[in-house]
This record gives sequence, structure tokens and C-alpha cells, in this order.
Amino acid sequence: FKRRWRMKYILKRLFGKRLPDRPEDCVDGGVRINNCTDAPKVIYSTKPVAFECHLSTVAMVDLAVERSLFKLKARLENGVVAVSYQSYTESKSFTAAPSFMDELQSIISRFDFAQFNGHNMRVSGLPDMFGAYLSVDYQSGERISASNNQDCFIPPDAIPLLISLFKGAF
Repeated sequence: FKRRWRMKYILKRLFGKRLPDRPEDCVDGGVRINNCTDAPKVIYSTKPVAFECHLSTVAMVDLAVERSLFKLKARLENGVVAVSYQSYTESKSFTAAPSFMDELQSIISRFDFAQFNGHNMRVSGLPDMFGAYLSVDYQSGERISASNNQDCFIPPDAIPLLISLFKGAF
């Protein structure tokens, strides 16, 4: 016990309050899983004000969309939605009507994106965004946040709908 306490004391003196990352997390293949068990799995609000989703379809063979890394963003400000769509082949930014957020919410609720809330997983050494990142902010202050750089957790049936919504808006 004394030896462990002394080592902890020495490390805190060397590194301050922040201890260095565990070595097994930093090596290629090292896994960090940070699940927030308090994150709500049910979102009561139906008014999203900000949406950001990065998803990779590179490893998805059976999907009827191009194999790419997609970055989809939408933010409602002053009655107008600022939307951006990016893939390997095209990049667009434009404005849309507030009804865009209602259509987006229908996809979010239909595929229950709130079930992923609080799940964050990172595998060191993988290419950038091999999986998915999701962030949705609601007018009520509720939030959905999830990420996994190894596996795209966005339901496969939701991906073409999201992409067509963002592509169809411009």
C-alpha cells in the first residue's frame, strides 16, 4: 500500500494534477471506452437546433450510397438553417428553411439515435473517422452525443435517408 501511494505521489509531483495516459491506450490498437451511464436514452424535445454527424461508409458493402466519409452539419439560427454537406466527391454549404430540422428530427426519432447517447469509443491507430460521430443539440437543452472511430453505429437504413436529406436540400 505504501509503495503504491508513494508512486502516485511522485507521478502527481512530476505531472501535476493530470496523470499521463495509460500506455496501453496510446499504442496502436489500444482501446478507450468512455460510456456515460447517466446519459439519457430518451429525448423528449422534438426541436433540434444543431446537428453534426460524421460517418464512414468505406467498409459498408451492401449500402446503396457511395463509399465515402460524410460530414453533415445543420444549425438553426435566426429562423434559417445553415447546412453543410461534405463527402470525398463534393462539398456544399447552403441555407434551408426551418422545416429541414423537422425532417431531420423525423430520421433521428425513427431510428432512435438517443439509444447511442453517451457511448464513446476510440481505438488508437485507426485512420481518421473510420466509424461515426454524432452530436445533436435540442432547444430544450437536451443533447445526444456519441462517437466510435472503429464502427459506424448509425443504423444502415438511416444513412441513405440522412445523405439524401442533406443532398436534396441544395
